[in-house]
Amino acid sequence: MFFGLISWGRQFTPTLRPLPLCRGLISGPTDKILGYPEGKHFRKEYPCKPKHKDGHHKNLPGLGVEAFKHKPVQDWYKWDGFGPYKVRSHSFPNNITLRDHQRRRIFAQHAEKRNLINCIRKADLLPREIRKVADNEIQGVPRDSSITRLNRRCTLTGRPRGVFHQFRVSRMIFRAEADYNKISGVQRAHWLKGIDIKP
Repeated sequence: MFFGLISWGRQFTPTLRPLPLCRGLISGPTDKILGYPEGKHFRKEYPCKPKHKDGHHKNLPGLGVEAFKHKPVQDWYKWDGFGPYKVRSHSFPNNITLRDHQRRRIFAQHAEKRNLINCIRKADLLPREIRKVADNEIQGVPRDSSITRLNRRCTLTGRPRGVFHQFRVSRMIFRAEADYNKISGVQRAHWLKGIDIKP
């Protein structure tokens, strides 16, 4: 039998009570008694699809960097949405904002084509063969042409969250500028005390 110290809330009572046997406290011969298999690897392996000799799954093309590792590095302004591109000097707050700017450029070029193909893919009235062709065609459209890849960031700090989209600045910049009346149509809220407002 094993004993341990039990604490209740903020009061600590040094009372000894029997603790149940568990895998975290004991290891060794008690594992067999409790029914645990020996060793660390007692979980069943998850079945996985067989891979080709190049390391990719049978039904999936190469993903990520592996898919474009043989493609030459492109210029930033001539990037087609696939593979690596050269880094350029910029005046944005950070490099992630530059990446979002590149995504917006690709979105402007390929968004219409992506929407048309997706309409065919999701149309239940069309035959399955036509929808399967559209599934193959969507692989030739850059992923950055999806509207969900864009993020409306702060134009001054590059912050992704907490942004006032009407003014395109984050909440900290908005408050700092509004305190000095630098934002049109915005002023600090104030109330006069001791005034009864009648309905």
